[in-house]
Amino acid sequence: MIGRRKAKGNQGGNQQTADSWLHQRIAISHMARKRHHNKKAQWQVANISMHLHDEAKIAFIMDTYQWLMDRIFKDVQA
Repeated sequence: MIGRRKAKGNQGGNQQTADSWLHQRIAISHMARKRHHNKKAQWQVANISMHLHDEAKIAFIMDTYQWLMDRIFKDVQA
């Protein structure tokens, strides 16, 4: 056994590296999930503040649509 060294503790080292990699991945995914949740919460706040404006916009579109349909069907019936 000239020129060869016995690897000391190499078996456990790989497992530890794999474990720390896994913990890192879990931490990263948790941060991504938290960031996604914060973004979602911001969108919900924006939706609440835009809600009245959107309702007015939808009402205007529906009124315009109704007016247009009445006009078309009056022309068809006449």
